[in-house]
Amino acid sequence: MNRPRLPGERIHALAARVFNVRVCCRLVEPAVADLQYEVREAGASRLRLVAALARGYAGCARVLVAALMSGGWPLKRAAPWLFGIVLAALSIRAGMHMTAAHVVFVCLFSFWLAPFVLVVWGLGGRWAPAQAGRLAWVVVPLWFVAGVAVGWACVPDIWPASLWLTIDATMGAAIYGDQFENLAERVMMYPLFVAVLAAAGASVASLAGMWLMRRRGEDSRPPAEPANG
Repeated sequence: MNRPRLPGERIHALAARVFNVRVCCRLVEPAVADLQYEVREAGASRLRLVAALARGYAGCARVLVAALMSGGWPLKRAAPWLFGIVLAALSIRAGMHMTAAHVVFVCLFSFWLAPFVLVVWGLGGRWAPAQAGRLAWVVVPLWFVAGVAVGWACVPDIWPASLWLTIDATMGAAIYGDQFENLAERVMMYPLFVAVLAAAGASVASLAGMWLMRRRGEDSRPPAEPANG
């Protein structure tokens, strides 16, 4: 009989595949251990358990961002190729089921994501060029996608359709009716709103981190010697 999976095990397994051993041992494993400890200490109280999970996963998220900025990600040069492969795989899997509404959905959400990526890449490149690319093209989109997932999870349970069907219904009045189409458009505001908030938060955090790195680099420089004369 399989034992129940502990909180944070999936994060640890994913980090072991992505980061090197030093980063996993020094950053990821302590964060996962803290998460599991807080969950144990929460006991049977549901409120304390939710608070412990929120704190623990937030700590893991901060650690993953720090690991990306530390240069412990050996796949950083392959990031554009990985995203291309993922998108191609999703398109192939969708096949003929991908309607015009799904294409519009991808374009719309990309339109909302693009400003955050460009701001972090352009402005952050002046402060920390080595980290700006990873943060702009990896961290911010990942938080955006996570926001879509969280926003969809916030949709009330009374909504009967899946995400894929809801997207299709936003442009399918002839099939689903005007009333269902209007409701689908309102439901899609949940993932869009949360995704924009997540991308904005990731962008602000990324820019703040790169600005602090620049300030620390300037403070650590030795003072210039006065010119003779």
